[in-house]
Amino acid sequence: MKIERDFELNSDDLFDYIEESFIKSVEDTSGKKIKPKDMKTGFKYTRTDSSSKKTIITLKKYTRGSEYCVRSEDNLMWAETSYTVTDTDKGIHVIAELNSS
Repeated sequence: MKIERDFELNSDDLFDYIEESFIKSVEDTSGKKIKPKDMKTGFKYTRTDSSSKKTIITLKKYTRGSEYCVRSEDNLMWAETSYTVTDTDKGIHVIAELNSS
């Protein structure tokens, strides 16, 4: 699935939110403490839910201000969410894509 939208905000605001959400997820589910500078392509952690199901989360692409792609994978399926961001005269243009098995 692919969605394109324009937003009246700047890329820093969007990527601040992405970083806060990603870091909170890492800390809440794996106990690892990370900072935005640790968010690099290839970063990986394991999330374990209440039923002990393990999901591997991999940061496939990350360039602050322009691209974010994360993959969630367990033994049954995978899902990949990506955002490609470009600046416009009035804010940003975002292409969001979701792929899964």
